[in-house]
Amino acid sequence: MIRDKNQIIDEFNISDEYFNQIFYSYEQVLGRQSNIGLWNDDMDEYSREIKALNEEEIQKAKYDLKQAILNRVIVRLSSEIPTKPWWKFW
Repeated sequence: MIRDKNQIIDEFNISDEYFNQIFYSYEQVLGRQSNIGLWNDDMDEYSREIKALNEEEIQKAKYDLKQAILNRVIVRLSSEIPTKPWWKFW
């Protein structure tokens, strides 16, 4: 399953504005790249380690710039926002 913007917002409980801020910052940098498949490798391995992305999302990002940017957003949010509130770890 490939997640879209609304699913990511719901999953990480963030605002539309915060999502857009992150998305557009990656879009400004990555949108200038000519070969998206090459610069995803390190991030793909990290995303597998933290289980942030599924294989379908990883594979699509090799040829689809929007998916590559969404993947960066997902990995960033997975790294900075715990999926469970701290009190649920006990």
